[in-house]
Amino acid sequence: LFQMRIIVILLLAAYLANAFVNTDEYIEVFTQREYKFGVKKDAPVGTVIGRLEVTAVDTSNLEFMVGDERVVNVDNNGTVSLNGPVIPSPYRTPAITFQGGRILDEATLVIEYSDGSSTSTSSHSSTHTSSHSSTTSSKSSSSPSFSSSS
Repeated sequence: LFQMRIIVILLLAAYLANAFVNTDEYIEVFTQREYKFGVKKDAPVGTVIGRLEVTAVDTSNLEFMVGDERVVNVDNNGTVSLNGPVIPSPYRTPAITFQGGRILDEATLVIEYSDGSSTSTSSHSSTHTSSHSSTTSSKSSSSPSFSSSS
């Protein structure tokens, strides 16, 4: 009987802890598993080549990190810019989004040299192109997100 009471108390505590989760805590996720950006071979350092999109209700204090910041930089708005030459092409590096020191999601950045025209994409994708960048969407969301820009 004593053990049953302990089990009931533990189950009740677990239920209550789950029922009163902080509602300000939302999980941000990348809208794509892979982001493709095109860049001119002679693009100068600092050139904005695109933006990482996330679905989120609360984007405050959201941070991004890439595997090799010698080539690209991602600011806290998700804007991707060049830090150095893209060698080799295509260049692949992981991108991570985190908040409060907690990793939330991971995606891959693919950067290729382009001539400024649209890059080819796989099916179920859409391409956004400007004179120096393109992005590919592979999944959609109705949640607020950072949009692609150049």
